[in-house]
Amino acid sequence: MNLPPFFHLSPAVQRALRQRQPLVALETAVVTHGLPHPVNLNLATDMEAEVRAGGAVPATIGVVRGKVCIGLDTADLAHLASDKPMRKISRRDYGAA
Repeated sequence: MNLPPFFHLSPAVQRALRQRQPLVALETAVVTHGLPHPVNLNLATDMEAEVRAGGAVPATIGVVRGKVCIGLDTADLAHLASDKPMRKISRRDYGAA
């Protein structure tokens, strides 16, 4: 799959696409701005676990180090859920992010 260089697909998402497995996209606004730490991280990991229990692959999406990451790893999810201030962005803000 050819994507622009500012996109990153996790190995799990790449594998799911190759094997035509179901994917469930999960957004990160509730993780970065909706709930306090560590409730936000617990919720995010619980949601991913529920997706896996349902037979699909979670594809949590967030902007990390200037890239749109589809399928966050544990470290990136923990970073977004930290107490550090995060910018809330939309499509119009990607250039600045």
